[in-house]
Amino acid sequence: MIDIQPLAILREIDRTSSLTQAADKLNLTQSAVSHAIRRFEERHGVKLWEREGHKLRLTLTGEYLLGLAMRVLPQLEYGAMVLEDYARGRRDPGGNGMPPLPGLADAGGGSVSGGMARCRTGCDHGISVRRAGRAFES
Repeated sequence: MIDIQPLAILREIDRTSSLTQAADKLNLTQSAVSHAIRRFEERHGVKLWEREGHKLRLTLTGEYLLGLAMRVLPQLEYGAMVLEDYARGRRDPGGNGMPPLPGLADAGGGSVSGGMARCRTGCDHGISVRRAGRAFES
């Protein structure tokens, strides 16, 4: 299972082009950011960064993971918002069920159950790899 925190870290580093600024945005220390990335690399046996002097450049694995983060994190954030709405009584939990998830409309009519049913028979999840091509200050 892939942890969410390293995905959020990679996305924020991509947005800010800086480990320090990403750490600030995520309310983490730079050390905590570095440690989370290192722990991810060790756990999965991959390298996400290559050091070029004082700069870091994403490896192909890092670029893939960034693409995954850009696709998955907005859906998780949306899901958290919907659950919060249910908890506060702003959505009817006895109604038509959960609202459609973004990005699943093409995988089964826009519903989680439809998308899952179709995925059982095989489907392309549409996860694209984005080549970052930028170096970030370490």
